[in-house]
Amino acid sequence: MSEGLMTEREWRRQYVRRVGKRSNCWGAQCWRPRPRWTQSRRCRMLLLAGAWTAALLLPMLVPRGTAREYNLPLAAEAAVPSSRPRSSAIAYALPEGMVCTRQIVTKEQLLRGKLLLLDETHPLPAGAPSPNTLSIARYGNGMAPVNDLTIKSGKETIRALTRLFAALRGSGTDGLWISRGTLTPLEQRERRLSRFRVLAASHSLQEAAERACQETDTPGCGELLQEYTVDVTAPPDAERPLEETPRGRMLMQTAWRYGFVVVSRSRDGARLRYVGEAHAAAMTCLGLDFAEYLDFLHRHRQVLIRPTGAVGYWIVCQPMQGKYTEFSLPESTAQEVSLDNLGYAVAACTLPVTSTPP
Repeated sequence: MSEGLMTEREWRRQYVRRVGKRSNCWGAQCWRPRPRWTQSRRCRMLLLAGAWTAALLLPMLVPRGTAREYNLPLAAEAAVPSSRPRSSAIAYALPEGMVCTRQIVTKEQLLRGKLLLLDETHPLPAGAPSPNTLSIARYGNGMAPVNDLTIKSGKETIRALTRLFAALRGSGTDGLWISRGTLTPLEQRERRLSRFRVLAASHSLQEAAERACQETDTPGCGELLQEYTVDVTAPPDAERPLEETPRGRMLMQTAWRYGFVVVSRSRDGARLRYVGEAHAAAMTCLGLDFAEYLDFLHRHRQVLIRPTGAVGYWIVCQPMQGKYTEFSLPESTAQEVSLDNLGYAVAACTLPVTSTPP
């Protein structure tokens, strides 16, 4: 009896030697597993034939729809509005029937204006009020993208920026953000020193100092001292500057509709200045930059701009008259006044729709 007994290990060796292949085993009970249906050649052929049949019949069963364009920046480029308003209506007199009244403006009001020329030779005038700034990220409720939460600007500028970036997003343009806003003279100095330290790591001290002075504003000078200027930046493009890219063209062609003009450009960004919708429309319609526009106003003294058939802007310029300046402006109009830092005062009026002929 004991001779007929064997261990499981001995039994497995004899079985494998006999069948030539190890099988699945549970204890002493062994069996050959049945092949799955997916391993059957016939099933595989049926599945392949069904897949080909579905691929051929699917286009005929699904109704055709309108093709969609998902390349938003390039698609938006074809529908970009013109960089200039569609208007040939530039006049130098008010429409008939407009009644004007005398308006007296103080120098303090003029110094708060948006047309001050600020550069190396034209510093901020004495008596100019300090900028009243807020965080762009906080006051703009995150609608104007920034690369630093400490960037600040004025209330009017932030409101206009939120509308501008909303329009850009609506047209499929993204990848733009605000990289710089209002700066104090101390912040300008710190920025210049920081830039010098970065350049000094790869250039001689003289070259680093020269480039730092070229790339940054002199402390106490420049447009960033007021609350109306911001720098807008995009990812750098090695092949072309920002203004030649689809997003750059859309920015340049849309900014004027929200009161911004481009005052300078760099390879990966642009400096925008908020001058109000009246002056932005006038500069764009006339095809003039900021300095050329001021010279135009000095020569012509008054101009009527109609960028569309529904809106008109009456702009008057005259020499500054001491502490007070008197304008003759149309009644019942929204008015903005400013000093230009060149000895002239400028007033812009938004005319009622009924007084602006098509």
